[in-house]
Amino acid sequence: PSFLGQDVTLTAVVSRTQAPLGPIGAGLVMFKDNGVNIGTLPVATDASGVATKIVSGLIVGTHAFTAQYLGASPNVAGSVSAVALNHVVSVPPVTFSRPFPTRGCSQCPYLWGCV
Repeated sequence: PSFLGQDVTLTAVVSRTQAPLGPIGAGLVMFKDNGVNIGTLPVATDASGVATKIVSGLIVGTHAFTAQYLGASPNVAGSVSAVALNHVVSVPPVTFSRPFPTRGCSQCPYLWGCV
């Protein structure tokens, strides 16, 4: 989970499911939020098979992130992540630096208290 205004880092690791097993060091990964493309990035060429996307400006609510490997011509087919990663963005808790008087105090006319 994260709070409104915080960045979220998405990481996809692309690996082979058939021989030769191991990371794929080529191709592109498309990241999606609730089915909408939020960025297409290259897979790392250092044999780690990693693609990373930093997402900012998320609205409050649940985001279903997926990653789709678009393949690497001519021999590697594309694929989609099997399960969406559900991520919840919420409003940060509010804290007050000084106590507020009880509502309807004698110092001010406001029903919700004095400032």
